[in-house]
Amino acid sequence: MKLTSTVNSKIETSMENIEDVKFLTLLCKERSDLIIKTEFGLGHYNFMKFSELNGMLVLEFNLMDDKKYNDTSSIFTHIGKTCFLTAEQYLSVYSYIAEA
Repeated sequence: MKLTSTVNSKIETSMENIEDVKFLTLLCKERSDLIIKTEFGLGHYNFMKFSELNGMLVLEFNLMDDKKYNDTSSIFTHIGKTCFLTAEQYLSVYSYIAEA
């Protein structure tokens, strides 16, 4: 019985993720790039794809080589090219942009 319960739980989580992905895809099409403040400065990021990280749905963004942002090379050196945001983090940034 426990195995069935675990399988059902995973199926429900997958279904929730599918609905989340549908909703987030609409938002990402509307606003595929973000300016993210990191500990090494401001970076211009572009949405790439959805991924799974430690069992969580995340949005993958890549740092863009945008000359308007002087901190790009520092961010790339210290953090790397890829940034992962949870759905909640992305929605927080998205709502902040919408209010600005």
